[in-house]
Amino acid sequence: ILNAKKSPKLTWLGLMNAQIADDLCRVVHSGPIIKQLTTLNMSMGTMTDEGAEVLLKHAKALTHLKQLDVSDNYLSRDMCKRLRDAMPNVVTGSQKDAFEDDEDEPWYYTSVAE
Repeated sequence: ILNAKKSPKLTWLGLMNAQIADDLCRVVHSGPIIKQLTTLNMSMGTMTDEGAEVLLKHAKALTHLKQLDVSDNYLSRDMCKRLRDAMPNVVTGSQKDAFEDDEDEPWYYTSVAE
């Protein structure tokens, strides 16, 4: 999808509810289709501060968007502020807290699952 060249009318892309949200952050800025989008919705997934840090690193490629929605993920308050400061088009909304298993390992889930 990110490398699509035959979708000239595509302006809104939803990469929502993604279990691989951090991985998507690593590539979403580089696809040719990003330049024609007005809205990129990456909400309801498993994005962490690690993925959001990549978005910050490539903020120039995303500032043309009218809206970048990263709400309902696993971002810290500090990261939400950093994103909003770097890109005024970002919607951070509410964020989820990771669950911890018996070994204190964080566990992330998408908003809509089985």
